[in-house]
Amino acid sequence: MTEQEVKQILSDINLFYCELIDDSLYHRGHAGNVNNGAHYQLTLVSDDFQDLSKVQRHRLIYEKFAKELKTQIHALSLKIMTIKEWQEYKDKKE
Repeated sequence: MTEQEVKQILSDINLFYCELIDDSLYHRGHAGNVNNGAHYQLTLVSDDFQDLSKVQRHRLIYEKFAKELKTQIHALSLKIMTIKEWQEYKDKKE
């Protein structure tokens, strides 16, 4: 999966920032990963998430990736933030 494919799946969300990291190499053949499905970390930033709780944000994204989670994605780790939350997160990391 590419960031472009992610953006296409999430085309109805006004994304300010999107980063997809493929961690599949570190998880090949582990228990439960019978089809060697991909492992991704996905960071999404949009003010469209403003009025949603953390649980609501995750449900929204997992629903949009339902097909991929059944066929090609084994694990999807999410960081979902508003622009303000993302800027605060970045400031803490620096």
